[in-house]
Amino acid sequence: PDAGYERENELKPAQKPKNVLIAGGGPAGMEAARVAALRGHKVTLCEKGSELGGQLLLASVPSFKKEIAGYVQYLSGQLEKLNVTVELGKEVTAELVKQRRPDAVVVATGAVPLMPEIPGADGKTVVTAEAVLAGGAKVGKTVVVAGGGRLGVEMAYHLSQQGVRVTLVEMTGEVGADLELSEKMYFLERLKEAGVEMLTHHKIQALTEEGAQTVDRNWQERLIPADTVVLALGACSEQGLLKALEGLGVETYAVGDCVEPRNIYAAVHEAARVARWL
Repeated sequence: PDAGYERENELKPAQKPKNVLIAGGGPAGMEAARVAALRGHKVTLCEKGSELGGQLLLASVPSFKKEIAGYVQYLSGQLEKLNVTVELGKEVTAELVKQRRPDAVVVATGAVPLMPEIPGADGKTVVTAEAVLAGGAKVGKTVVVAGGGRLGVEMAYHLSQQGVRVTLVEMTGEVGADLELSEKMYFLERLKEAGVEMLTHHKIQALTEEGAQTVDRNWQERLIPADTVVLALGACSEQGLLKALEGLGVETYAVGDCVEPRNIYAAVHEAARVARWL
């Protein structure tokens, strides 16, 4: 569907500038605001948190991903240069949209951690990977990381660099299935060097203060001792605002993880494409 996109969509000034309201200050929201402002639209970006960046703020915490912080600074600087109005601590709601009556709304509300329906998942020794990266949750000396996708792999490596003994548990037969081949090879080698135990074909049945109770494909049960269990099971789209705007008659677009949880490149590309067509 993007065939000829770059050729046919050189950044052209908008024929009729609009008042555009962006909901969300993550990578998709900031990129949509940047491109819309370049086209001459009057843009206001509202972020319910205290700073811009969204998931990029968490992604830049591990030492091997520090360069992502520079991208946040770049986008923030571009918004300032382009006179985008940024309102921090302001959540966009249907009522706010009714009050401000923008010509268009771009919903970039991102995603929230996926919480499993596992007995004990709400226990005091169970935390999310996002909470660990945000600094709001501490872990013990031994940790079970639940989930062997990108988030779980990066979390296991991040914790192992801090001297934590980590066991990575994945329900399928492959760790790092959503990583590019070169990334996968790199991280698997690093995890092995760090002594991270990687268990595939293990399903977590319950979480307790003692650790994670698992069962493998041969129906063998096992208790994996851990001071802390870190949930790294992915995310689900935050579509509350998108649904609330249905029927209001407002020109509405959705970009980034609120459409479907993906990587930074996909979110930014989608946001740029949508903003070019505003």
